[in-house]
Amino acid sequence: MIKKNSSEATAGFLDRLTIRLKLLILSGFLLLALLATNAYSSLITYSVYDVVLETQKNITEMKAKGDEVKASLDKQDAVDNKVSITRNAVYQFNMLRYWITDLSASWLNESETSAGESKKQLFETLKKMAEFAPEEAKKIEPLANSFSDISLKAVDAFVDGNRVKANALLSDARKASLEIEAILNSVLKKQEAEASEANDKATAATQSSTDYAVKINASMEASIASSILN
Repeated sequence: MIKKNSSEATAGFLDRLTIRLKLLILSGFLLLALLATNAYSSLITYSVYDVVLETQKNITEMKAKGDEVKASLDKQDAVDNKVSITRNAVYQFNMLRYWITDLSASWLNESETSAGESKKQLFETLKKMAEFAPEEAKKIEPLANSFSDISLKAVDAFVDGNRVKANALLSDARKASLEIEAILNSVLKKQEAEASEANDKATAATQSSTDYAVKINASMEASIASSILN
């Protein structure tokens, strides 16, 4: 007896089937293929959906990080502006002292005019400083007036040849000057400390946001790759 191989047996089996039955079997295979394709597509869809949800979450967290960075930078700018105003007050007061000293030596009208201009600039700066150091600014203004007035009287005494009176007035002016200097240095030291702290916080917030962005980017790439492979 001659044995038929499996292919011949299969061919013989198919030959005995009716066309209708063959169509039904073919339809069944096509249906199974369609179901398998749909199942695979669903898996991909759910994976992509998970990636989308994760991305939305990351965007929300990144926005929060961005808001944190912006707030810290705004704080830094505000404190830096206070430092700038205080330094300008120190500068204008030093210029006032310089021109009064020059006036006492030269007796020139130009020096007196420059001293008056420096005093005006100092008072304008004190108005700005009053927004964040009101008590200090309030103390400095009358002291600056006193320093200027006494110093000019000392110059007049020198012109009149009354050196004893002039030196006594200069001593009083020096006391007012040292008091103003101490107040301004105290305000400046405080503002510089706040600026340093704000700068550290802004730097930390920026670095944290950058690190988080790198981490999220790596996580998203891994999620997308995983969804494609699965």
